[in-house]
Amino acid sequence: MQLCMMTVMMANYAVEDIVKTAVECRMPAIDWISCHGKDPKYLKRLCDDAGLVIAAHTIFSQEALTTGVQPRECFLRSLADAVALGTHTMMVPPFPDDSIADLSEARKRWIDFYAWAAPIGKAAGVQITCEPTGFINSPITSADEIRETLDAVPDLKLTFDVGNMATADMDLVGGYQKLKDAIVHFHLKDWTITDQPTAISDLKRTGKHFANAIINRGALALRNWWINVDPAQKNLYVNLETSDPQNVIPPHELMKMLSDELRNW
Repeated sequence: MQLCMMTVMMANYAVEDIVKTAVECRMPAIDWISCHGKDPKYLKRLCDDAGLVIAAHTIFSQEALTTGVQPRECFLRSLADAVALGTHTMMVPPFPDDSIADLSEARKRWIDFYAWAAPIGKAAGVQITCEPTGFINSPITSADEIRETLDAVPDLKLTFDVGNMATADMDLVGGYQKLKDAIVHFHLKDWTITDQPTAISDLKRTGKHFANAIINRGALALRNWWINVDPAQKNLYVNLETSDPQNVIPPHELMKMLSDELRNW
């Protein structure tokens, strides 16, 4: 597995320590989820010096990406950051807009946005991707919803977040098969899933309650799903999107533990 540091999972660390942890974990790549308030050119120098590939840049502002808060301006700023970072992939997550109750209408607005954004990214040498998002009112989450979006926007590709898709569509292998032709990046995430709410769970579109779990300790059969990924796509980068829900294992230690565990999947 080609592991990729997902910087938001270490958001309370200095950027220099995030890069250091990625190197210590023997991760070949990093995904800058925002620029952590730093100049992207500085982040690029850090990664170049450490021998890390900047696999992607991800916009991380739910408010700025809803249709009511001028997502186009946010996109153009982030695209400039992606170019400065030297990455060729930028993910724009289709967060829900609380002002739109109808998911099909919200999805149409995102399709219109991606149809505008993806060609601009392409002209700048940056592949724009979407992902499934896992809120109860997320408009692009199930495999069929993702497929609808991708089919409507030929220049758009997919960051396949297996955990987020599971909040609306638990057929992980079937969902992957429907979407694999468009996948350029993976996110790995796990959940504890219950029928009744817990202190740390959220209700998802499956009607179940989901709480964050350490990768490979939750309810998703992630190893079985990964076995079914096409061999050629196992060389794509995989973000480890995980934390300890008990707040016992510090993020840098957890990343090291999981990197050692998952590297040879």
